[in-house]
Amino acid sequence: MENIVKIRQTRELVNPFGQNKLSAIISISSLPFPVKYSYTVIGKTEDTNFTYGVDTFSQNFDIPIIGLYANTVTTVEFVFETETGEQVFDSLQISTEGQNYGNIPTQITFTVNDQEMFENTIGQGWMLGGYGNGYDKNGDLRVANLYPYQLWNVKKYDDSFYMADDVVMEIDAGARQLYKVNILGEIKLKYQVPEGFFHHHDVTFDGKGNLYVLATQDPRNPTDEEKDMALIFKFDEATGEFLWSRDYSSEFMGRTVLANTAQNDVHFNTMEYLKDYDILITYSRSASAIIALDPDTGDIIWTVQDPSYDVLIAPEKNFTAIDPDNFIHGNGAHTPFLTTNSVYSTYNTPTRFALTLFDNRSCCYPDGTAALKIMEEPDTGFVPADISPRALVYGIDLDAKTVELLNSLDIENARTQYMGSVFENGEYYSATAAMATTVIFYDTNNNIGARCDDLSSTYRSRVFTYDQLRSLI
Repeated sequence: MENIVKIRQTRELVNPFGQNKLSAIISISSLPFPVKYSYTVIGKTEDTNFTYGVDTFSQNFDIPIIGLYANTVTTVEFVFETETGEQVFDSLQISTEGQNYGNIPTQITFTVNDQEMFENTIGQGWMLGGYGNGYDKNGDLRVANLYPYQLWNVKKYDDSFYMADDVVMEIDAGARQLYKVNILGEIKLKYQVPEGFFHHHDVTFDGKGNLYVLATQDPRNPTDEEKDMALIFKFDEATGEFLWSRDYSSEFMGRTVLANTAQNDVHFNTMEYLKDYDILITYSRSASAIIALDPDTGDIIWTVQDPSYDVLIAPEKNFTAIDPDNFIHGNGAHTPFLTTNSVYSTYNTPTRFALTLFDNRSCCYPDGTAALKIMEEPDTGFVPADISPRALVYGIDLDAKTVELLNSLDIENARTQYMGSVFENGEYYSATAAMATTVIFYDTNNNIGARCDDLSSTYRSRVFTYDQLRSLI
């Protein structure tokens, strides 16, 4: 059987969509018989090989390749198989030499304290973060510059990421469009935010065909009276049709917020849909508030807020803290999400669940208490204490209308004021302190299995498993 790749018509295109620089498409055409293919991108170590394949037979292929190495030549080994089971093996050398990755490091370093934990977190795939850059367990860059959007939500839904474009201002604060893309950067669909508004921070999906988008007004010309707004837009995920919007900005006016909040800066920074409870969870950094919404109407159902704040959002709907003297309220937190870890199984019932969130400790006095002001007041110029962030776990009881602190982990020497994240990795977690460019992997006993302190600045980061990465091709 003939050597398919080398003697048949073959075309190699690195970075085919002008986005992920460490991707390629290999086009093979006019084969005399149908074949299916699989390939392996040869890693620097065997456990960082990346494999992919298809089960359909064809005589013409565009083979999508991801996981090339930066500024070098990467070997990709192919297996082609006919309908009768005959196999042919071949390989290509694909060069990314001469590429410019800007200030993104092509190599980062993990300090490993617990090899088992390390292997069961980033060892299961790649860690992706701001601007769509991703690293493997060896610290090698494997996805580069997917989209130029620092505030990427690091979420996938089915076979797609939801990235942003038309970024405004140097701080990457908003975007007119969302793109539904694969990991090569190919655009499948565009979601156009209504005129005068911008996508901001986060998206989520309800599994019923709807996409929810956090938004704000055009941030390029703010005034003291009109800065960021707390908006949610709802789209048909499959078609991009705009369905409805809800403005929560008035809920924040006259409310107590953190002192480092700009005047009238009322935006949400996180949104997550909890399928089993049919609830949208949002978070306001400035008000340090978890706000649960009805996904159909957008109405506020309940909140978790610090009662020491003088004026709360919908105070009659605020859940009561169990053991309030020892309860820890977030201070400018991010990324509350449903925790499925078996350690918190008593909170895995139809009316009880656990939430994990990343507490920036954004605006504190040296003793850790919150520095506060009223939303309409000008920025006070308060300089927050240099306090490390922490990851918190809450137990929510919908019937009792209570919240319980289940766990807390301080992330030492990793100051971050406005940005950060925590996500689940099987029975483990990863937490990212953005300003310190730090990520840690830890367990429910607060043992830190690995740490990296030389990421480029990233809004959030998350490990995607090899199966998840393959689904994104």
